[in-house]
Amino acid sequence: MQRLLACDPAFAHTRFFESWNPIPAKPHSFPDERILKSWIALQVAHFLNPEFKAIHPASACLADEEIGFHNYSFYGSALEAQWRIPAFARHCENAGNEDVYREFKQLLQTILWLRGSAPEKSWVLKVPQFSQDLGALLSVFPRAKVIILDRDPADVVGSSASLVYNQMLLQSGAADRAWIGREWLRKSLLRQRIMDGFRQQAGSSCIVIDYRTMQDDWRTGMKAVYGFFGLPLTGKVQRRMTDFIGRSSRLALHRHRYDLTDYGLTATQIREAFA
Repeated sequence: MQRLLACDPAFAHTRFFESWNPIPAKPHSFPDERILKSWIALQVAHFLNPEFKAIHPASACLADEEIGFHNYSFYGSALEAQWRIPAFARHCENAGNEDVYREFKQLLQTILWLRGSAPEKSWVLKVPQFSQDLGALLSVFPRAKVIILDRDPADVVGSSASLVYNQMLLQSGAADRAWIGREWLRKSLLRQRIMDGFRQQAGSSCIVIDYRTMQDDWRTGMKAVYGFFGLPLTGKVQRRMTDFIGRSSRLALHRHRYDLTDYGLTATQIREAFA
């Protein structure tokens, strides 16, 4: 969804190198050293754990999540996914996080300045952490429109647990998959409760799209999103999206695969917890 929206030049988006290195050592330098640093970081990550290519495909200049911004605030799941730090996780879940998102906004404004761009475009933002922080996020971005992808919770928890395990493998030779499964089932339930509460009072500021629709018939899903925005989905933009999907399909050498039982979980157990 995020990368399809990034195909539309009417929207702004954050690139991988900007997320992880939003502030360059020398503003407006050419070439931009952040691109090289990000390319090297990805090569190292893929060398140390090739599964990353399937779990989160990325390249230095491709649209990506702004999760790197949270590192500047020493906050959130970018850190929780790498280390077993439950007290830190509970602190992030229970603290007022408006300051985090004020800093987040300042980083977006800095990127705009570095680009020399006017702030007239809507910005496509995506971080899974948002689902946990909707109150703080919307206090800083009160005019935001929220798109929620409704996905099978067994897939959400399994994918999250697998991602975290592969992140922790880079930091420890003793990553505990059973603990990761329990922790990310708990965290996924927390985020779902927050999103459910938001949806009850969101009104016209939120749309829910079925994840399977985006997999099976992405045009229908995107037409619903553009209708939500009150914008036309032009033929030119659809062609750009089709080209992107074609390129992504050719580059996808393997898919993200995991076994829930490795994390002490079953699909039935997860779905019952979410029921």
